[in-house]
Amino acid sequence: MTADGAGYGYEICPWFSGDIINGKYRDGRPVPECITKRWKEIDRERAGGKNEMIEHIFEEIRAERRRQDKKLGEQNHPMLGVNELSDYKNEQFPSRVSLENALARVWKRNKTDMFGWYDILIEEICEAFIENKPEKQREEMVRVAAVAVAIIECLDRRMGNDGKN
Repeated sequence: MTADGAGYGYEICPWFSGDIINGKYRDGRPVPECITKRWKEIDRERAGGKNEMIEHIFEEIRAERRRQDKKLGEQNHPMLGVNELSDYKNEQFPSRVSLENALARVWKRNKTDMFGWYDILIEEICEAFIENKPEKQREEMVRVAAVAVAIIECLDRRMGNDGKN
């Protein structure tokens, strides 16, 4: 169970078992803060402190987004640019063929022991830009962000810290 209250009820207070749904009693009343606080503690214990590391990473990401917004304002670029070197007017860049070729190379490398974070990230990026529907593109970009966070976590472990620079 997570801190929303689904699954830990009995572990914390046996009489709550089955009566808590998404952090609320069946009648809709919120679960007391002392209980939700304990759920969060259990989450942290089970994650081995990982939640704190992820939260610190998200704080850094939020701060970076604020800096970008302050510097550049709201940005609404197209998903793909235009290839200015093409003989064809408004040919997308990178082309779908380029993206598919990059994916094929990554998939080939992933079957060997030569792949790394770059390959995983490029795979997700290519999949996002191959998609045509905004909801699918968003789904893939969430995966890109998750891989980026995993890379940051890995770098923090390599540096021997908990992500707090």
